[in-house]
Amino acid sequence: MKTVRAHLQEHLGPAAARHSIVGTSWGVLQFNDVPGEGCTTFVTDGVSGLVVRQPNQRPIRQELLMTASSSDVRPEAIVRALTEVARHSERREALLRGSVHRFEEKIGGMSDYYVSHPAYHPPEIEVLPVEGEGFVAWVLPILPEESAFIARAGWRAFDALLEATQVDLTDLNRTSILEDEKLEGAICIVSPLVAAGAPVLQALRDPPDHSLDSGWRFFAKTEEEEHLAPSAARFLGLADFRDTDERLAAILGAPVGAAFERETDADEFMRVTDAGRALH
Repeated sequence: MKTVRAHLQEHLGPAAARHSIVGTSWGVLQFNDVPGEGCTTFVTDGVSGLVVRQPNQRPIRQELLMTASSSDVRPEAIVRALTEVARHSERREALLRGSVHRFEEKIGGMSDYYVSHPAYHPPEIEVLPVEGEGFVAWVLPILPEESAFIARAGWRAFDALLEATQVDLTDLNRTSILEDEKLEGAICIVSPLVAAGAPVLQALRDPPDHSLDSGWRFFAKTEEEEHLAPSAARFLGLADFRDTDERLAAILGAPVGAAFERETDADEFMRVTDAGRALH
């Protein structure tokens, strides 16, 4: 079986350095100009030797990745931060996607971190060549106001913002993505059926839950009760979602309270007075 280090270097290129961690068998690999010029990526090498448990007790293995603009990089600070994060693995605790944690010591201007998949890197990097299931987790430093947004709106809403923002997420001294004016009204909510690829046959514009929410809610019209539960909501970037169906663009200028339906995805949307759905 290919080693984790060989897997990482296959997709990220040769490591410029390996930082050893005193008292452990693992280290941190440093990749200069990855994922692009002016960025440095650090990935743990060997943390996946520890089996960790998810809340449902499913065992997985994880390596941890952090990327920073080179102007922000003090390798010892990044290595120290990843060493701190790796304590979850030493306690056999899996880092869950969408979870938020606090650094013991700020890194740049960031006090917290968010766990996601390594979106800036080749998708092939995510799945590790280990016994059982193994994944690379992106440790993304975030600001307190972003943590508060996640607590209020949920991690899927924050993920939608990450996909839509123009803010450089590798900048450890960046402004909050919540201040990105281009994100006002950037989020829409879809049912799980629509998120899975079902065509939109019903569209409602509710009062937005916050300034980043467009208020648009999209349905397939075949949802069961469980598909309409708040926990079932899926958050997407409105601009990207609009591009999946040219007929959506014609209705998105409608005001709050508007509702539209159609019979098939080949039809134009027609205004209706009461669509009777709720998804928040």
